[in-house]
Amino acid sequence: MDRSKCIHCFKCCEECYADALVSVGEWRDTDSILKEILENKGYFDQSKGGVTFSGGECMLQPDALTELLKGCQAAGVHTAVDTAGNVPWESFEQVLPYTDLFLYDIKAMDTDVHKACTGVENGRILENFTRLVDRGENIFVRYPYIPGMNDDQVEKIAEFLHRWQQIEAELLPYHKLGNSKYRALEAQNVFEGTVPLKDEVEMLKKKYGFQ
Repeated sequence: MDRSKCIHCFKCCEECYADALVSVGEWRDTDSILKEILENKGYFDQSKGGVTFSGGECMLQPDALTELLKGCQAAGVHTAVDTAGNVPWESFEQVLPYTDLFLYDIKAMDTDVHKACTGVENGRILENFTRLVDRGENIFVRYPYIPGMNDDQVEKIAEFLHRWQQIEAELLPYHKLGNSKYRALEAQNVFEGTVPLKDEVEMLKKKYGFQ
């Protein structure tokens, strides 16, 4: 198949009788998504759970995200926004009134390390985080711990977060569960890192106060 001519209409998937080609996603509008969410409200109420909007980066679609958050809040469904924070502050201002919890990624404190890991600098990410904390927003931080890439940032991130005693943070050790996705997309995994040992992870959590 000549991928350069693909226009993402997914007609080839519909016509493929052997299911060699399948569509993994679909186009949805906010009304249909909210309807599906609210069909599960009984479960959310019983489990005291809610809905997490993630991605990719859900904050790159602030209008649609705001509409969904607003609908969830009106129905009494707890809302969480999972973000890397690399969006204009105006996007945060738009979703703030309807967000109960932010799950916020902090991958590195050093700009050069962050750029090497992600391709972008981290100034806006840290600035947005600080503004959210100073506003008193409910935030839970996740630090993806990747040996050979950002493992030298653990102490610096811990020191940064210790400015705010109310902030909880989780250390997420690198894993290889995404390798099958790379294969399915016929894409190259640019990083084949080493999975950290469990004892190493537990030691870092205890030493630096991560969950």
